[in-house]
Amino acid sequence: MSSAGLTPEPGGWGLKLQRKIAQVDSYARLWPRAHFVHIVRDGRDLAASHLKTVPDWGYRTAAEAARGWLEVVSRPHRVAPPDSYLELRYEDLVSRPRPILTQILDHLGLPWDEAVLRHAEYQHALFDHPYGHPAAESAGKPLHSGRLGRYAEDLTRAQIAEFERIAGSELARLGYLSAPTSTVEA
Repeated sequence: MSSAGLTPEPGGWGLKLQRKIAQVDSYARLWPRAHFVHIVRDGRDLAASHLKTVPDWGYRTAAEAARGWLEVVSRPHRVAPPDSYLELRYEDLVSRPRPILTQILDHLGLPWDEAVLRHAEYQHALFDHPYGHPAAESAGKPLHSGRLGRYAEDLTRAQIAEFERIAGSELARLGYLSAPTSTVEA
């Protein structure tokens, strides 16, 4: 990677799969030499973001958000080839960027470059063609932890309890809860 513009080495490229990461095993069969980095966000924060920030196209209820979040986070770690899959928490990335980015680059077989800590200073294809992507504007900003735990302010106690009732086991697996609160709702 070149710090002059974060240009990938020849033969390297990345693709943001978003919800499609749930089918990581299919992508691994399609691209057997691929490496996957799954950055998971606290599902309650995701619910708060959808319910408060993007109500026109996001999840409409805490229950809907919990089930959607589970679809994305509960399967990949079980079906991905272990040597090509790395699961990380978004909260760790923004609160400890250097060690987490080092872990990501090591997983990808790429050398450390200080430029990754200054990603907002570089042009990115998403900025040229955002196509209404909700993260296009924030992707051009430095990492920050300002919205971590936003669910505590943005969701009601009932919404938090509903999300945790449905997705508590997975929240606990990922370290967001100290113990599972329930099993997954059918």
